Amino acid sequence: MKSERRKRLHEATREEIKEAAWQQIAKDGAAALSLRAIAKQLDLTSPALYHYYPNRDALVNDLVADAFNLLASSVEQACVSLPPNEHAKRFLAIGAAYSDWAQTYPQRYVLIFGAPIPNYQPSMNSILPASNRALGVLVQVIGEAWNAGEIHLPDYYQELTPLLTTQLEDWRQKTGIVYPVQVIYLALVAWCRIHGIVSLGLRQQFPPIADAADVFQLEAKAFLIQIGMSEFNSR
Repeated sequence: MKSERRKRLHEATREEIKEAAWQQIAKDGAAALSLRAIAKQLDLTSPALYHYYPNRDALVNDLVADAFNLLASSVEQACVSLPPNEHAKRFLAIGAAYSDWAQTYPQRYVLIFGAPIPNYQPSMNSILPASNRALGVLVQVIGEAWNAGEIHLPDYYQELTPLLTTQLEDWRQKTGIVYPVQVIYLALVAWCRIHGIVSLGLRQQFPPIADAADVFQLEAKAFLIQIGMSEFNSR
């Protein structure tokens, strides 16, 4: 019983530390993240805080993994809210969820997709599973449409370079993805398009001549048309 209570208290304190870190990031940016400042805010000694996080990078690793997992949960919920056979609608829902998540959690979005933190050394063992989970939702939706015969690729999307094919195949095997490399490539390209528009809008860098939300919706549908999604073939 005592060990379980200690474990709960330990996890609760770690959550307090992370919440204080997010507050600090929102105020001063991730580059200014300071364990000493967090310890002071929580009325902890520095040695006591180091019991939970031995250094800044360990804390940032947890923050990045949490952000990716929160993003993954958001796009997963958007995906499962629609019938499995409605591939195009699922794709559009994932894109909208990605955009909404970025607007709701801008500090988390910037931490995982913004400028690198000076001297930060990420632990890929803790971050990759969470980041793969987020991208995996997009891979799954495109893969299911592929298996259902709903995607009809033009030649320029089928003729991947040998190097790119090798890299995607390596990643496919490491992650256990059951879909062909073309599906992974389509997911990667789709994410690049979604991410680019969302990032510009979030940073208020989108040209004032157009609305970012409208461009986002049009480009998401344009991508589905470009890859020959059956729902749009007759349009």
